[in-house]
Amino acid sequence: MPGLPGYPRQVLTLAVVGAGPKGVAIAAKARALAGAGLPAPRVVLVDRGEVAGNWSGRQGYTSGLLPLGTPAEKDVGYPYAASWGDASADVIAAMAEYSWQRHLIRHGAYSDWVDRGRMRPAHRQWSAYLREVAEAAEAEIVSGTVTGLEVGGGDRFGATRAQPASSVTLRDLMP
Repeated sequence: MPGLPGYPRQVLTLAVVGAGPKGVAIAAKARALAGAGLPAPRVVLVDRGEVAGNWSGRQGYTSGLLPLGTPAEKDVGYPYAASWGDASADVIAAMAEYSWQRHLIRHGAYSDWVDRGRMRPAHRQWSAYLREVAEAAEAEIVSGTVTGLEVGGGDRFGATRAQPASSVTLRDLMP
């Protein structure tokens, strides 16, 4: 897979620890890049819980009722930068499909959100949005806890994830 001008070599598989906002955003961006015909890595999210579980109120980190600390417009596609050359418009359009506004439109809640002053969603609402994005982007999610990282030959690395009775390295996920 050729790299983009000005960028180092193409990464074939990118393992992300956590299926929270950043992990989901990376998976969505990879899907958008591929949809625009650009090289994109296979993204594997490794998380011990559900997608955006720490935001849901069901994993003990938050009640899920607190308002989001940042404006919802800073969603998984933010800042929607035109940094992909001739394919920028296609990448931005694909990422806009994963936006908070599109999420609200799909659920018939956009006009209420705007009319009520674009209030910040509760953590559990943001969690539901992130789960919807992960599903739409067909994010590849591996259940487990990362327990170690190792540097391999060259510039390769591996991460070890714990399972109930064994451990598996992410190298086993490589094609």
